[in-house]
Amino acid sequence: MPPHLRVSCDKVESRISWFQARVRLVHPCCALLALIAVFVCALRSWSQVETQPIALYEGQKVSAVEIAGRPGYDRSWERLLVQRAGQPFSQKNIQASVDALKKIQGVTDVRLEVLPEAEGLRVMFVLDPALYIGLLDFPGAGRFSYPTLQTANYPNEAPYADSYVTQSQQALVKFFRARGFFLAQVTPEVKPDQAHGLANIDFQIKLGPRAKYGTVNIVGPTPEETAKLQSSMHSLRARFRGARLKQGKTYTLKHVRLARTWLQGQLAKQNYLAGTVHMRP
Repeated sequence: MPPHLRVSCDKVESRISWFQARVRLVHPCCALLALIAVFVCALRSWSQVETQPIALYEGQKVSAVEIAGRPGYDRSWERLLVQRAGQPFSQKNIQASVDALKKIQGVTDVRLEVLPEAEGLRVMFVLDPALYIGLLDFPGAGRFSYPTLQTANYPNEAPYADSYVTQSQQALVKFFRARGFFLAQVTPEVKPDQAHGLANIDFQIKLGPRAKYGTVNIVGPTPEETAKLQSSMHSLRARFRGARLKQGKTYTLKHVRLARTWLQGQLAKQNYLAGTVHMRP
C-alpha cells in the first residue's frame, strides 16, 4: 500500500505525530531491544499496583474490572462481580465481589489490586492460587525474535490477566506494522504451568511480506507548494540524506522518518515553522 503523507502548513501550532513510534530502527539489535521494551514496560505497569488503603479510592471512576490469575477462567464468574466498570469505586461492592468469588470451588483467597490509569481505576480480583506471567516467546518473528524472557528478569511479578495479553498483542502488531509488515498477525497462546504457578505465553507471529514503496502523495498544501515538496524529495540532496522514497524499494521506518524530517525542513524554509507532517500508509 503506498505511503500517504499529509502536510499541514499551520503557522500557529506545531505538533508532530509520526506513527506514535518511540524507537528508531537503526540496527536489528536495536529492534530486538525495542521489542523487549514493549513487554518490560507492560509488565512494570502491571506490577506497580497501588497499595493505598482502598478507602482512598471511594467514589473514583472505575475504568475496568477483571478477574486475574486464572487463564481460561469460567466467564460465568464475571456475573459474581458486584463492582462494575463505569461505576464509582465502592468498598461495599468490592467486598461483596470478593465474598462471592471466594465461594468458587478451588479458590482459597481473593486479593484486590488497584491500578490507577488515565481513564480511571483498573480493579483486578486475583484468585488464589494464582498463576503469574512466566516465559514469553515469539515464534515466527524471524530476525526480530529474541531468547524467551525469564520471569526473573522483571523487577516484580505480575499476575496473569487477559488484558495484559491483549495489550501485548496489540503492541506487537503496532511494532511490526511500523516497520513495514502491514499484514502481520499475532496470535497469543497461553500455556499454564500449574506446577510452577506460571502462565507461559507464546505469541505466534506471521509477519507476511514486507511492504514496498508505491506512490507518495502529498496532500494539504497548495498545488504550487505540493509540487515544490514533491520535487525536493527527488533531489540529490534528499537522496544523499536518505529521504527519497523510491517506488518499488523496501519500506523501512528509518527512511520514512528521514523523509518526514526532510519535508519538515522544507516547510521551515518556506517560513512554515509550525508546519506538521503526518504519515498515513
